[in-house]
Amino acid sequence: MKRISYRKLMWVALILLLLLVPACNAQEGRLTEVAICSSLPLAGGSNARAVSMSNAIEMALAEQGEVTLNGQRYPLRYVPLDDTGPSGSWDTAQEAANARAAIADHDCLVYIGTYNSGAAKIAIPILNAVQMPMISPGNTYPGLTKPGTGIGDEPWIYYPLGPELRNYCRVVPTDELQTPAAARFAAQLGVTRVGIFHDTELYGEGLAQLFAADAVANGMTVVSGPIGINWRRILEGGSLGSQEARQAAETLLEGDPELVYFGGTTSHGPMAIYNELLDRGYTGYFMGADGIAERGFVSELSDGGQRSAGIYATLVGTPLDELPTAGQTWRERYGQRYGAQPDAFAAPSYEAALVTLRAIEAAQIAEGEGTLIERARPAVLAAMRQTANFDGILGPWSFDANCDTTSSTISINQVQGDDFVLIDTVSGE
Repeated sequence: MKRISYRKLMWVALILLLLLVPACNAQEGRLTEVAICSSLPLAGGSNARAVSMSNAIEMALAEQGEVTLNGQRYPLRYVPLDDTGPSGSWDTAQEAANARAAIADHDCLVYIGTYNSGAAKIAIPILNAVQMPMISPGNTYPGLTKPGTGIGDEPWIYYPLGPELRNYCRVVPTDELQTPAAARFAAQLGVTRVGIFHDTELYGEGLAQLFAADAVANGMTVVSGPIGINWRRILEGGSLGSQEARQAAETLLEGDPELVYFGGTTSHGPMAIYNELLDRGYTGYFMGADGIAERGFVSELSDGGQRSAGIYATLVGTPLDELPTAGQTWRERYGQRYGAQPDAFAAPSYEAALVTLRAIEAAQIAEGEGTLIERARPAVLAAMRQTANFDGILGPWSFDANCDTTSSTISINQVQGDDFVLIDTVSGE
């Protein structure tokens, strides 16, 4: 064996060192694009709404094309993740997988989502651990952010790094603003007796409990419910599904309600109960919230709702028809781009993307260990939380101390023909 001289060893060491330095620089400078993730039920029962929301996010990112991060320009890449599970609704395991994939597989800077509030409580703590900003255009359950409005230790249980390092914001008003508007409107209709059911999800059950309290505060009596339904059994169909829907309808009718209120989403089978109510001679009002205020709900009406006194739903945020000039211009561009009108939740989805882009541009990124994206996440989050007097397509608004929108606009919508139609806009305060 030939002996290697000390000088040769020094040269080998020097060459390896020179090779390692560019490798380290490559690791730090390997970023070639900035990825933005979303998580929505793209294949589920809320498919049309979720697809429209995803389209709006994609549109905002495509229109800007690239973004400045830490003084450098990078192309934007959109990663639409689907949190639909085997049931056809959002799924706990899938949402958790999406959040982990946003960190480990896609190296995303910001997570736009979720639509379902129950999904948010799964994703928030996973993303909180790496300080990835999460901004929702759809969650309305107040307990995700507002102390004293949820149950147990909400909202602190969702933020393992502590209250000062919360990573979640949202651009839509919350349900404690939505249900008072619904109850006041029901009282104006002359309703004195209400029945309430829900889908047992975080969002739906929360709505039902809030509406029950608001109904009483407005002089009404809750004569049945709130009762929870096994929506998975209903969606499976068969004799057990029919029995579930029938029993729920019979329980609701025991108190002879003049209005039946549903807390939940279209994808969780409220139409099965509604049709059972009609089959048993119910002719009163039916009401829900933003979870059913979509064309997909109306398309499931077996008789167009002709046997009821009226079907109503509240919606959070500025209605499409009342968007300011910038919003109407966006609406036209959306129609040209996708060949269809946007869903009501597409506008806040586009707004969430705009807020994200501005926060990235404004982020002050500190030097330190970790990749650029890892160091950028808390900086973008800090910039996002400072959003004030934002004037995108929804009209002026700011984030408050909980990173909730200061907007309090709630609309009342009625089924007319094949869709919900705006009939009134109120303040949820």
